[in-house]
Amino acid sequence: MISRRLLRMDYGVYIRAGQPHPMPGNGAGCAMVLMDTAFGGMPDVAWIQRMLPKAHVVLRSNNREVQARLCALGAGIAVLPRPLGDPTEGIERVDLGEPPPTRDTWIGYHRDMRRMRRLRALVDLVIERLAN
Repeated sequence: MISRRLLRMDYGVYIRAGQPHPMPGNGAGCAMVLMDTAFGGMPDVAWIQRMLPKAHVVLRSNNREVQARLCALGAGIAVLPRPLGDPTEGIERVDLGEPPPTRDTWIGYHRDMRRMRRLRALVDLVIERLAN
């Protein structure tokens, strides 16, 4: 197998626009929208729980778009990929003193396919598009 890193995804912490921002290391009284328990081992879940240990989980979803919408409706704080969170209306980014962990996305293909022009063109196109 050949694998290449396609991109590094940056994440942010978001809250409904206009709501008070939580204090890092506390989070008392704050509601959180997190990944469901099947994805509870993801680095951003552990990170936000470390950053806001007194916050409580109100909803869980494995769909980041659903989390963004719930956040915009005021359900709670959510950790979202920045390409989703930054343009979402009704939410704003929260600075907790350190950014959430990033995630790398990889593409893998059989080594016998590495000289295929079509595959090479696709990989190059995807990498180019994601870089811009």
